[in-house]
Amino acid sequence: MTMNIKKVGYNFYALFILILITETFSAHTPGEFVPTARRAQYHGTRTTWHDVLGRHCPRFAMDRTVVMPILRPVGFIGNEEYKLSLAFEGERFVTQWLPLIPAISKEDKYFEPSMIRIILTHDRQHIRGVSASLQDLPAGYDSLHAPELHQLNNATHWPKHVLLQYTWNPLVEVDQVQGMNFLLGTGVFMMASMLYIVSSMYNEKISVLVNELADDDDVNEEKTD
Repeated sequence: MTMNIKKVGYNFYALFILILITETFSAHTPGEFVPTARRAQYHGTRTTWHDVLGRHCPRFAMDRTVVMPILRPVGFIGNEEYKLSLAFEGERFVTQWLPLIPAISKEDKYFEPSMIRIILTHDRQHIRGVSASLQDLPAGYDSLHAPELHQLNNATHWPKHVLLQYTWNPLVEVDQVQGMNFLLGTGVFMMASMLYIVSSMYNEKISVLVNELADDDDVNEEKTD
């Protein structure tokens, strides 16, 4: 029983240290590039993750729009659906599959290009959530990025380019007093857990010691009588 409690205690603190390390290394400063990767799905296959260049990555807490090139994938025969997925901070946040290029029939050779909008939710130093969706192009983008958009409808032209709009949404700041209360409560909980584990480990030894002292008192009383 004592060994099981000890093992649970060690697992608890190992998990706490792991969470602390993860939070520390995932912290960002405003304007810092967020590591990003992409992969594709087409022709019934999926590619591996490919790192995105820094100039096409989001920058922490900064809204921006970039034009990301996509090289011709191996085995892509054209006139078929091409989907894209993005990942941030390794694979900590992964978007769903986004149909960037639809399957085009011979009759319908043109489709309206869309823009990928990525919404990143954050607090002061960390990303807390990511969502992505296809959006209609804002007014003026069709003329501003006309060459890139035209390339999407040209089956033989590669690399193609996709518009990525990064939008950052800050979380509501937690009141400082509430934050201090949370930290204090966490500390008290950890201290209580440690005391419980220690007492459980040495409870048997303490009981033996108390019994030995009681036996000594009984012996002394008999001698006195």
